[in-house]
Amino acid sequence: MSSSNYKRIKDVLELLCMYDDVEMTHVFRKNNQEVLSVSSNSKNIELIFADSREKEQYSDVEAATFVIERSMSSVVAYQEQKTQHLP
Repeated sequence: MSSSNYKRIKDVLELLCMYDDVEMTHVFRKNNQEVLSVSSNSKNIELIFADSREKEQYSDVEAATFVIERSMSSVVAYQEQKTQHLP
């Protein structure tokens, strides 16, 4: 992923964190497939991974941004690998 994608992800997380008195969730998708969802409260950013429903919490935007970017990149790499192995 490019640095502009990193910045966009970070901007979304910062926006979610600004409104800690409102319940908001953002869903990250790749090729119309949900990869993970993100919500925030006054203390943490919570990531819920679509494939495993595993939850992770982060207290800082930079760490959460890195994990989201890595997850989105992994989905792209996995999809490209599957495509290369099709007959």
